[in-house]
This record gives sequence, C-alpha cells and structure tokens, in this order.
Amino acid sequence: MSTEHEHSYEAVHSFYKGEFKKKYPNAFNTLELGGVHPDISEPIENPYIEGEKDSGDYRNIGEHCVDVGIVAQKIASSLKETGSIDEKTYLQIVERALIHDTNKRFEILRHEAQKAGQPIEVFSRSAYETMFAVLEKNGHSGPELEYIKTAGKETGHGSLVDFLTLNDQDEPVLHQDKTLSEMIVHLADDMVASPLKDRKTGGLLTKNSGTQFVSTAKRMDLGNFSSRYTFLYQEGIAFDQDGQAITVKNQQDADTKHLRGFNTYAYWQAKTSELICTKLKSLVDPDNGQNPDEFIENVANK
Repeated sequence: MSTEHEHSYEAVHSFYKGEFKKKYPNAFNTLELGGVHPDISEPIENPYIEGEKDSGDYRNIGEHCVDVGIVAQKIASSLKETGSIDEKTYLQIVERALIHDTNKRFEILRHEAQKAGQPIEVFSRSAYETMFAVLEKNGHSGPELEYIKTAGKETGHGSLVDFLTLNDQDEPVLHQDKTLSEMIVHLADDMVASPLKDRKTGGLLTKNSGTQFVSTAKRMDLGNFSSRYTFLYQEGIAFDQDGQAITVKNQQDADTKHLRGFNTYAYWQAKTSELICTKLKSLVDPDNGQNPDEFIENVANK
C-alpha cells in the first residue's frame, strides 16, 4: 500500500486474510502443506540435506501471499465490473495469487543446500517439481498437492520467457496465449513490496519497513534487487528468428546462439509489467490518459 496509507495496512491485511480464509480454504491448506501458512509454523525434514531438520519460521511468506491476493482481487474486481472476466475467472485469479509462493520454503532450502556445496539447482522448473515428489512420497494427496504442481508457474523471473515474444515489427509484446488470469497473478506478485529481514541478523534487507503496493520498478528499487539478486542484472532473455523468447547468460551467449534483442531479467521484469498494465488499463478505462503502471498501482491501492 502507498506510504500515506501505511498506517491502515494491518487492518486492511487482517480483513482480507479473514475473508480469504473463509472463501478459499483449499488455498490456505496448500500453504500449510508447503510450510508457509501465515498463521502456522512447523518444523520439517530438509529434503535436500540428509539428516537435517528445518525449524525456520516462514509465516511471512504466507502473509506475502495474502497481500498478493489482495492486489489480484482488486485488479480482478475492476475487470469483472467492466465485464472483461466472469465470476469463475475472478475466483481463480485470487486463488492462484494466494498459492503462488507455496514452493518458497523449499526454494530457500535448495538455495541453502547449494551454498553448503550440494550440486543442486535452485530456480529451474525441474527443481520446483521436487517439492511435489517429496510430499507425495510422504503420503500427501488431494487437491492441495495437485495445486502445488503448478503453484507460482506464472510468477517470478522464470516465467518471463513464457510471457514475451516479438511481433512482426520485432517489438516485444505479450504472448497471445497468456490469459488474463496469468497476467494478473504475475503482476500482483511483482507489485507487492514486502519488507524482508535477514533470518540470521534480523536486519532489514529492504528499503521499506512496511508493505507497499507499488509498480514493479518501484518494488525492485525498494527491495534492493540490484544487490540481493545480482543475477537478474546479468542474465536475461533474447529472441530467436521466430520471435520466441530464450533464456541466456549474457549478450555474448545471445550472440553465440544467434539470438537478438538481449536484455536482462531486471529489464524484462519491468517491461513485462508495463505491457500487462497497458493491457489491463485498456480493458478497465481505455480513455484514461494516465501512465498504465501508475493507473494499475492506483487500482491496487483503492
């Protein structure tokens, strides 16, 4: 939420969390299964380091999921009012937003295992599938486990390659098969600037001490992405001769593979949000002359 409304954030968050828990019980069951429920903290066996137990508190991730749900709900509501989406899609959007970081605890454990010398990938799509396999092996089943298969597939830098393509004029545009649901959930996650503390020192890793709903570019600045996620400013995306987006390490890698239009993940993260905001604004209020990013930021803060 914007700084001037920060004093009301707790009340707004609490209200929506209560409403969401009643309306989307499967989503909160899924968060609990992933060990990131906003109100529950339970130790688990670390699946990446044998014999190690993880007793970390990941409730802040669940709280973040609630905030992403709030932003997604507000954007989806504005589209439903204009007839751009129906009730079923509206409900799907909010639920997908609520479960998008179900895999986050396992991602953190993978990262810690990698730092400890384990030959493991942290952010690859195959890496995210390990959580499903571990839970299934431990006897879990049902709709919550099925949700985990695709939870967060439309969010984060790893999803950017699925959103982008080049048109006939070699201009970056949103891929035509991307749904409004995927766009909104992706954007909502990128608009929530959650404060983050170092798990060991307790020091603040972000510029903001309170949660804010802002444009993607502002969120990246508030979150100190350039120092916390340096790879976002080195690795990125380029396009093949058919305009298909391809992940690459750098410009040299793009040149070696005969790709064009290389830019970093950080650039494409902000650019993709701009494209999504432009699309959403055209559906909500096409005659409004406001900057699309600012327009959708206002929608999220109503």
